Amino acid sequence: MKQLLLLYTLFLTFYGYTQKTEEQWFEELTDLYYEGDAMTAYLGFGRFVEKHPKSDLVSRAKLNQGFLLRALGKDGEAKLIFESILRSKYDEYEAYGGIMEQFTLYKHRSAKQLAEIALLEKDYNNAGKYIEIFHTVYPYKHFCGNELSANEIYTDAMYAKMYHGKGKTKRAVQKLLPHMFFNGLAGNHEIIELLEEYLPIAFSKEQLSFFLKQSIESFKTRKNGKKAYFTLLDVKISLDAYQLSYMNGIEVNVEVDETLNQEALRTLFKKHPVWSSYME
Repeated sequence: MKQLLLLYTLFLTFYGYTQKTEEQWFEELTDLYYEGDAMTAYLGFGRFVEKHPKSDLVSRAKLNQGFLLRALGKDGEAKLIFESILRSKYDEYEAYGGIMEQFTLYKHRSAKQLAEIALLEKDYNNAGKYIEIFHTVYPYKHFCGNELSANEIYTDAMYAKMYHGKGKTKRAVQKLLPHMFFNGLAGNHEIIELLEEYLPIAFSKEQLSFFLKQSIESFKTRKNGKKAYFTLLDVKISLDAYQLSYMNGIEVNVEVDETLNQEALRTLFKKHPVWSSYME
C-alpha cells in the first residue's frame, strides 16, 4: 500500500490522433520515473497540464505530480496538489485501465498521502481528518479480497499511529488487535511492529499477562469448531481454523486437532512474535 502508484492510461485503437499523442506523451513521462528521473517526470507532467488543460488525462497527471513530489522529498508541495484534488470534481470511479486496479480513486489516494504527511509532521488532528476521508468518505474499492484486506490492515495501522500520537496508546492497540494473527490474505508485519512498540507503553507486563488469561477464558467456537472468537482488551477478535498452522505466513505447526479450542488459542499466543513475551 505504500509503494508509489503512478496511474497509466489505457490505449484504445479508436482514439483520434491528438488523443493518442497525448497518451504517448503521458506514457513516456511515466516511464521516466521508473527509469529513475523523477524530477524530469514531474516537470513533464506540469508541462502536460499546461499544454492540454482540458485533456481527460489532466486528473491523472496531477495525481502523478503529487506522488512524484513525495518521491523527491517535497511533501509541502505535494500537499497542495493532493488538497486541490480533494476539492476537485474528478471522477473517483473512473476506470483505471489495468488489471490490478478497477478505479482511479483520485480522492481516496490523495487523502491517504495527506494522512501520511500529517503523521510525519506530527499533525495528528489533520491525520485523523484525512484518515476518515479515505476510510469513510472516499473508501477503497477493489474486486480482490487480498487488496481489500491489505487496505483494511493499512487503515487500522494508520488509525493506530494517529491515536498513539495523541497519547491514546490503549486505543491504538485496540485498532491493531484484529490483525494480530496472519489472515492468509495480506501481510501484517507492520501490525506486529506497532504492537511490539505500543504494548509496553500502554500496559505493564503483569497487566498484559492477565489480559491474555482473560482472553483465553473468553474463547467461544462456532461453525463446528472451524471458526471462533475471543475478547482481548474489549475487542472481539475472530479466529479461523487455518490460523492454527500459520503465523505471519510462516508455518508454526500448532499441535492441536483441526478444530479450535482454548488450548489452540493458548498455543498461538505462545508462538506469537509479540504476545509470547507476556504468556505465563
